[in-house]
Amino acid sequence: MDRNDALNVFHVLLLEWWKSKRRSFPWRGDDIPPYRLLVTEMLLWKTRAETVASIWDRFFMRFPDVETLSRASEKEIDDVIVSLGLAKRAGCLREMAQKIIKEHDGEVPTKKDDLLGLMGIGEYAASAMMCFAFDRDEAILDANVRRILMRVFGCEEDEVGRLAEDLVPRDAGPEWGYALLDLGAFACRYKPQCKECPLVTVCVTGSR
Repeated sequence: MDRNDALNVFHVLLLEWWKSKRRSFPWRGDDIPPYRLLVTEMLLWKTRAETVASIWDRFFMRFPDVETLSRASEKEIDDVIVSLGLAKRAGCLREMAQKIIKEHDGEVPTKKDDLLGLMGIGEYAASAMMCFAFDRDEAILDANVRRILMRVFGCEEDEVGRLAEDLVPRDAGPEWGYALLDLGAFACRYKPQCKECPLVTVCVTGSR
């Protein structure tokens, strides 16, 4: 099977699997404001999605918009997110909100370079925002997605970024991104569950 055929099969198998296996989280609904998605990316840092979901509604009832968050003290923020761990997260959230107020007129930036200029936002979170908040065909590449691509295609570390970009289907970026994330959660874990994986028949390592 040549590379293009492999990419097409990858798309079909993964998206078909995802129709029945997709995870449901409050930030995956329709028309979620970019502010909420941006904060969610910071809450998800080194934290299980299920844990973030447990405080998600409470957080946005207390801090419904970027202005409210920018005026809050670190203690007020930490009181809501303390169960997530990472003590510095509250300060990062506050500083991020203040910069959006000061430099972006209270609007979450829509350009990737501007997102990268915010406290606590790295390459993955900025790409996730472009994909999920602004509906762009942007590749997302965290450790789990990197692991999936290296296993399935048998590629080297320095090839993963280009491969991730080639794989993003046109006009389906958000669905594709979530499908990859869910595959990493359900099947292609650190210790792979190949019997649960829809890609086992095309996976270089799983099909051995």
